[in-house]
Amino acid sequence: MLKEKVQNDVLKDVDQKLKTYFEENKDEIKNKYERVEASHILLTSEASALELKNELLNGAINFSDAASEFSIDRNSAVLGGSLGSFGHGQMVKEFEDAAFSATPGEIVGPVETKYGFHLIKVATKTVFDTFDELKSSSAYDQFKNDYESDEFKKWFENYKNNEKFGYVINDEELKIYNEFKKVQNAGNTDEYLKKLSTTIFNESGGISVEGSYLPIAIFVQLSDEKLNNLKYELNDLKEMKKLSETTPATILSLSNEEIEKKLSELNDSTDTKLKDLYSDAKKLKEYQSKYGEDINSVNELLETKQKEFDELNSRFATAVKFLYNMMPYSFEVLNYMYRVDSENPEVVLRYNEGVYTHNLKPLLDSPSTLQSYLDYYKQQLGDNARMFLIDYPLQKIERDLNTKIINATNAATDLKVSALYLLVDAYEKLASLPDQNNILVELYLRGEKRYLNELKKLLPNDNDVASKLEFVEKQIEELQQETTPPATE
Repeated sequence: MLKEKVQNDVLKDVDQKLKTYFEENKDEIKNKYERVEASHILLTSEASALELKNELLNGAINFSDAASEFSIDRNSAVLGGSLGSFGHGQMVKEFEDAAFSATPGEIVGPVETKYGFHLIKVATKTVFDTFDELKSSSAYDQFKNDYESDEFKKWFENYKNNEKFGYVINDEELKIYNEFKKVQNAGNTDEYLKKLSTTIFNESGGISVEGSYLPIAIFVQLSDEKLNNLKYELNDLKEMKKLSETTPATILSLSNEEIEKKLSELNDSTDTKLKDLYSDAKKLKEYQSKYGEDINSVNELLETKQKEFDELNSRFATAVKFLYNMMPYSFEVLNYMYRVDSENPEVVLRYNEGVYTHNLKPLLDSPSTLQSYLDYYKQQLGDNARMFLIDYPLQKIERDLNTKIINATNAATDLKVSALYLLVDAYEKLASLPDQNNILVELYLRGEKRYLNELKKLLPNDNDVASKLEFVEKQIEELQQETTPPATE
């Protein structure tokens, strides 16, 4: 409230300033705030794209189904071709120009890019050429908030400097965190990570703790980021090494421009082997510009990076296990621990309990909340929204618990019982959701029944389990009676 009061006092005549700012920075603002929400179907040839476009226009197939079946961009195909919302500079130029020029609801294309031929369908579009158009668009609030935030930040920095404001940190943990944030903001985390590693680990590789666990938590976060970067580098180097061994020297001797030209010529060719060879040559040249052309140096770099990865990964695992022993129910720690030891039944249970409690249970407990999420995600995922919000996450939990706990010989009985209760709860809540057809409700009730039967085997004298199982069986019987057509004479 205090910040808002000061900001309102400092930033006067905002509307007029916004208009002036827009006129002076129009191109930059358009690039930042104009957006398109679109779907696409990517095909290998113009002919196939035109043929499919005719089928779409004739109503023989809808866009989402066509994308799922025919698009070679499998990442968006599973979402019915949806690319979500994107701005300028996020797509290749030909695609961007077509999408931002398209009329929402119409199918445009084929649009040729280096990836193939696209059919594009724009759902919504936010574009503007004047300040009044921006003001009436959905982008205006964000534009205004960003402007006010930036202007207030500039004013506040000047104010602090002019009035010689500063601070002194006395708390030891805040001192550690302050140092970490400064290093992180400066983008110089590698040296800080080495410093933390020297401080945290003793000569035998164990952890030496004096006071706060915060340095260990920071080490885990930074080493996780470093390990991800190393993975990408190792994948690049391994692929580069493989391509160096398999790409013909005659193709590799061509220039980048000659390879690009040849790929363009082969676009409609059915000779996939030859296209792959030129694509491999193009990729290899990109790697060479990044890592050098000397394969011996690349092998040495690969060996060095692999050793660095293995050593850091070992320390990462040690630090994660230490934090898990100290705070086994922290969901953040559980996420790391599951990566380190995803076969440990206890870890598997706690991790999946965390996923269920944080992500799924709030939706299943509140139909109105679930509907709000579905309405929002339908904009990007269409009819697949419920599948991605509910079905896929639950299937993953169910598969994990069945494989590593319920059907595992090394899992303790109490872990099996807890896993079964979680799945019973999930299916019971699913069956209770409103506005579902009887077939789906029965399917969920049968899932609940299955896990109640498993619980009954482990807890044969538990009256609550027996009573609940009897109630579910009765519900299934009643549903079957409702859906069975009456006999005719």
